[in-house]
Amino acid sequence: MEHELSKAAQIERLLDIGLRLHQQGSLGEAEEVYREILRADFQYSDAWHLLGVLALRADFAKAAIELISEAVTLDPEQPIFRKDLGNAYRRLGHLDMALRCYGTALFLKPDYVEAQYNKATVLREDGELDAAVEAYRTALRLKPDDVDSLNDLGGTLRRQGEHQGAIDCYRAAIELDANEPGIHINLGQVLEERGDQQAALGCYQRALELKPDHTTALLCWAELRAFTLDDRAEIERIEALLSDKTLSHNQIEHIHRVLGKVHDDCGLFDRAFEHYRLANTTKRERDRIVFDRQAHADFISRVITTFDARFFAQRNAYGIQSELPVFLIGMPHSGKSELGRVLAAHPRIRGAGDLTYFEDLSKQLPPGLETTRPYPDCAELIDVKSAERMAEIYVEQLRKRGGDAERIVDTAPNYAHVGLIALLFPNARIVHCQRHPLDISVAIYFKCFAWGQAYAYDLKDIAACYREYARLMGHWQDVLGDRMLTVAYEDLVADEARVRRELVQFCGLQWDGADTMPAPVLSDRFVNYWRNFEDYLGELKSELGY
Repeated sequence: MEHELSKAAQIERLLDIGLRLHQQGSLGEAEEVYREILRADFQYSDAWHLLGVLALRADFAKAAIELISEAVTLDPEQPIFRKDLGNAYRRLGHLDMALRCYGTALFLKPDYVEAQYNKATVLREDGELDAAVEAYRTALRLKPDDVDSLNDLGGTLRRQGEHQGAIDCYRAAIELDANEPGIHINLGQVLEERGDQQAALGCYQRALELKPDHTTALLCWAELRAFTLDDRAEIERIEALLSDKTLSHNQIEHIHRVLGKVHDDCGLFDRAFEHYRLANTTKRERDRIVFDRQAHADFISRVITTFDARFFAQRNAYGIQSELPVFLIGMPHSGKSELGRVLAAHPRIRGAGDLTYFEDLSKQLPPGLETTRPYPDCAELIDVKSAERMAEIYVEQLRKRGGDAERIVDTAPNYAHVGLIALLFPNARIVHCQRHPLDISVAIYFKCFAWGQAYAYDLKDIAACYREYARLMGHWQDVLGDRMLTVAYEDLVADEARVRRELVQFCGLQWDGADTMPAPVLSDRFVNYWRNFEDYLGELKSELGY
C-alpha cells in the first residue's frame, strides 16, 4: 500500500513537471517526462492525452489521433480527451469525425465552451453556415464575453450576407477587446462590402495605429486609397518594412502587394509589376501552390458532357419557377461587382453580393445523393423533389440578403455551376460578364485572394484557366440560348445608361429612368489596363492567342 502511494505521488510530481515544461515551450523535455510516466504506469490516460497534444502541436495529426485514442480507451468519460481528439481529426480534414468527437465532449459536459466553439468552427469550414451560426450562438450563451466566438460568428454571418449582424458582432467584440487589430480589420471589410468605404478606411487606420506593421491592415488600407508621388515619405516607410528579417512569408507577400498597388497608382508600372511578381512567387512557394491544368480541363469537359441539351430536355419540370434570382457570372475581375452595383440602383432590384451556395452545393452533392460519383457526374441523380428543395433553400438565402425586392442579384463567379443554376431556376436571368482576356488576367494576377484560385499566381496558369472558361461559356451559350445575356465590361463603361436599360429589361422589369437612383460613376482607367504592363505579358499573350 505504501509502495502504491509512493508511486502515485511520484507520477503526480512528474506530471506537474511535465505540464510546467509544456507551458514553457520545452516540448521535447515535456515529452520525455510524459513517457517516463507511462514507463511507471502504462495505463495513465493523462500521459497518453498530453503526448497526443504535443504531437498535434508538432503537426503530427495521425500520431496525435493514435495517442489520444489510447487515452479515450482508458478513460472514455473525459470530455477534454474527446475535444482534443476532434482537434486532431480536424487537422487531417476529417470533419465528420471531428464533429462526432465534439458532440461526445458536449454530451459529457454540456457547458464545455471550447468544444462548442470548435464544433461551430468545423461546421463553418464544412459549409454548414446555419448550423455554425447556431453553434456560435450557443457558445455565446455559455460565455457571453467570448471574443473569439463573437468574431467568428461575425465572419459566418458575413459569409451569409447578414452584414448588419456581422457588424454588430464585430462591434461587440471590439467593446470587449478594443486592442485586437484583427477585429478592426474584419469590421472594415464588412463595412467595405456594404459600400461604406470611408468607415472601412477608418477601421484599417485604427488597426494600423494598434500595430503599425500589421501587413493585412496595410494591404486593406492601401487598396482603399490612391497614392501619388507626393506620398514619397509614406512609400519609403512601406519599402523599409521589407528590411525586417523576421517577417513571415505572408507578411512579405502582403508588403509586395501594397508596393505593387502604390507604384501602379503612381504610374511606375515596371516597379509595380515586379512587386506583384515577387508577391506571387512568395505565395506559391509558401503555400506550395500547384495548379493542375489537365485536371481542370478534364473537370470542364465533364461539366460540358453532363449538362448538355439532352440533360435539360429530360428535366424541364425540375426546380421552381421563381424569377427572383439574377445571376451575374464570369471570372473574377470581369466587372460583376460593377454591374451588380449598376443593377442595384434600380428600386426593385437588390444586390446579394457573392453567395457561396452553388460552390458549396457542388461539394455537398455526392454525400447528399449518397453516391461515390463526383460532381458534376452525380448531377444526373438529382430528382424532382431534391431540385425543388435545393432551389427553395437558395431562395431563403437570397431573401436574407435582399428582403422583398423583386429581383436579387448574386455576383458569385458561378460560371462552372450554370448547369445547376439552370436546373434549379429555369426562369432565372443569367448575365455573363465579359471583359478583355488580358485585362482579366492581369487583374487576377495582381489580386490577393483569401483562399482558392490556385491558378491566380502564374500567368500561364491564368491563361490555361481562361481558355477553359471561354470553352465552357461557349457551351452555356449554345445550350441556354437567350436565357443568358452577355455584357462586355467595356460597353458598360462606355455607355452605362444603355447597358443598364438593357439589363433591367432583360430582368423582366419595366425601365423607368425617373424611378432609378443614380448609378456609380465607372472609370475607364481599367479598360485596356493590360497595356501598362505589355512588356511583361509576352507569354500570356501567346497563350491567349494575341
